[in-house]
Amino acid sequence: MDYQRQLLAELMNPLIPSAKKDYRDNDVCKHFLVGFCPNELFLNTKVDLGKCGNLHDERLQKEYQSSSNKNRLGYEDRFYDYLAKLVSDIERTIKRGHTRLESKPTEASPTGVTQDDIREKIIIIEETIKNKTNQLRQLGESGRVKDAYDLYSAVERSMVELDQLRQTDQTHPSYRPDKKMEVCEICGALLANDSTGQRIDAHMTGKQHTGFIRIRETLEEHRKNGGTLRHYGSGNTLSNRDYRDRDRDRDGRRDRDYRGGRRESGSDRKGSSSSIGRGSDSGSYRDGRRY
Repeated sequence: MDYQRQLLAELMNPLIPSAKKDYRDNDVCKHFLVGFCPNELFLNTKVDLGKCGNLHDERLQKEYQSSSNKNRLGYEDRFYDYLAKLVSDIERTIKRGHTRLESKPTEASPTGVTQDDIREKIIIIEETIKNKTNQLRQLGESGRVKDAYDLYSAVERSMVELDQLRQTDQTHPSYRPDKKMEVCEICGALLANDSTGQRIDAHMTGKQHTGFIRIRETLEEHRKNGGTLRHYGSGNTLSNRDYRDRDRDRDGRRDRDYRGGRRESGSDRKGSSSSIGRGSDSGSYRDGRRY
């Protein structure tokens, strides 16, 4: 819900010009200067890192990328270390997920409402919020302030309903006798083997899954280019447990299952720790400025 409020504030108020900003200023996101801001990847997901709060400005990004200070201020070191920590955290979540699936299943909810029913509603509401947020942006850009406020009220109501469903999902029994679950090896979400194609597509294109794909591929490219990590060795995050190798068997099973009339599914907003990465991104750069 904080994300929608932030978006509305940006649309309803003129943005502060960044012409006088310097990329070394404390309120400029250094991760964005290097490549992208990880916090923006997971807004409103189970692994939401919180709103960044710092400035993301493409002009400053281009200025930094073309400056002689590139690779000299420690921004890259901090960026790749942060990505590696996020992968390390989600690997622990994946491990816990496997342990959980191997434990004795609990009984289904006495209400008769299945967790799949709840998660399907979550997916529908998330898609509704996404569409309304895009409309909200268009209204703001066209100066239709009143219409934007009216639409924002509808978005807020949907967000409240979404939060309630997520809380229900977290307390609902995770298993049903006729369901077999598995853990997504990319993002840690729990996936049902016998769900519809629409729901597995929603997972594969969701923020949490695509966010971790981007992070893992960025780290892999960094490693191939000879890059190192200060606090999280590349062997701990990629080379010893290459996610492509680990996911290959599951992808093969999915293809066979799809041809047989069923596919995996699950909301990518569930099945992983909400505290991932929190409290890990503070300190100072080589120029003495804080991050």
